[in-house]
Amino acid sequence: IGGDYALYDGSFKFYDGVLKGGIEAYYDGVVKQIATDTTIKIGSEIIGSESYETRWLEPEHYVAQIGSTAYTKLSDAVAAANEDDTIELIDDNYLFYSLDIPADKKFTIKTNGWDIVTGNPITNNGNVTIINNSITKNPVFSCNETGYYITNKAGASLGLTNITIDGIKLIDNKGELSLNNVSLDATDIAINNTGNIVANTIDITGKNYAYYTNGGISSFDTIESDGRLYAQNGKTSFKNGSIALADETIANVLLFIGENSEVTLDAIIATRDISARGTVGRNNNYTYAINNTGHIVINDSTIKSVVREKTHHTILAVQNSGTLEAKNINILYDGSNLSEESAGYRPYILYGIENTVGNVTLEAGLIDISEKNTAYGIYNDSGTVTIGVPEDPGSPDYGKATAHVSLDDPDIKAISTSTGIGVKNNTGKIYYYDGKITGSTSAMPERPAGVEYLYEPKDYLDENGYHYRILEWMREQPGN
Repeated sequence: IGGDYALYDGSFKFYDGVLKGGIEAYYDGVVKQIATDTTIKIGSEIIGSESYETRWLEPEHYVAQIGSTAYTKLSDAVAAANEDDTIELIDDNYLFYSLDIPADKKFTIKTNGWDIVTGNPITNNGNVTIINNSITKNPVFSCNETGYYITNKAGASLGLTNITIDGIKLIDNKGELSLNNVSLDATDIAINNTGNIVANTIDITGKNYAYYTNGGISSFDTIESDGRLYAQNGKTSFKNGSIALADETIANVLLFIGENSEVTLDAIIATRDISARGTVGRNNNYTYAINNTGHIVINDSTIKSVVREKTHHTILAVQNSGTLEAKNINILYDGSNLSEESAGYRPYILYGIENTVGNVTLEAGLIDISEKNTAYGIYNDSGTVTIGVPEDPGSPDYGKATAHVSLDDPDIKAISTSTGIGVKNNTGKIYYYDGKITGSTSAMPERPAGVEYLYEPKDYLDENGYHYRILEWMREQPGN
């Protein structure tokens, strides 16, 4: 089976010969049976000037051991493992069979740097820990078929340490999953989750989704991610590191948060890198870094939209119709890589935060989406936006000129060549307690629903002729 006619569907039996074809020796299907006393070896070879992945048969040999007992199949070692046993890999393992780990199994696999490669599903119902204990070789676990490399069932526990996995779909977690120093590179989905995840030092790439969760509690500490993150349900926290999405599909969202989901970003740099050119005349397409319909809390994090091609589309760093709590946030627009713009190709509208019917609290930070066509630092449709933190009425300086009212934090800027409005309110409510708002057209808001007691917004022009608005002390009250 080879050339341009590799196996595309079905299953087959393989008794002799070599499989060659394209990038992969076969594209779909499952090896059901091989010749007695043989195993499948996977490698590559040069044919002409092209490199091909190759499968061939070789004599069966020992690939794993428990103590002094060696096994020719990993499945035999798993079947023989007693509670708390350690299975040591002694060669690369190529699984032409499905590996099902029963619920009563509890063991550890030490890879010693050897690979586990499979075109068949691995299913864990037990309590399994897999550790690469080699300091000289990093094993690569891979799956060349369309199913998940490993499924961790409900009630099961799976721990991976110092492991790299690549393939189409990698981990389907329904139970308890622990990841420590793990790299996942998927052409479809890296992690699909309905269980609980604790991950430390993890690198995730997913061409479709890097992470998709529909329940459970997930915690990622020290993360690097390239791909869409979709939190449909449950609780997820991302701490320390960066998450990014760079592709040519203009409407993609880096992080989507469903209405029944809670997400926390803590010391995260989130970047939506937009490389697609928008269609002229179609101004109703949108691209987001974050689209929140649930509940998101952002601490000490940066949300950045990077635009590399001239476009007609609307670009939003954050679109909110749920609850957004920003303790300290930087929202930035970067168009520095754009060549000189021409008529008909420039960002149509830029939003730092667009709040439709939700609630936004911006305690501290910077929103800066300056230098382009039409820009809003915050656009509030019919929701509620709170800027800054009101002073405690119990404070001895409350209602006095000495009260702690920040004149520059948060700092909201929208400077543009056409329309630049710092904070625009439609039919919603704006509460303005701290900070500075700057816009090339207008700073706004004109009549906020709430301000600091005895303070009022004052509008000024800076040295560039831009409007800016800060809270200014009104008067001394008798008795104060």
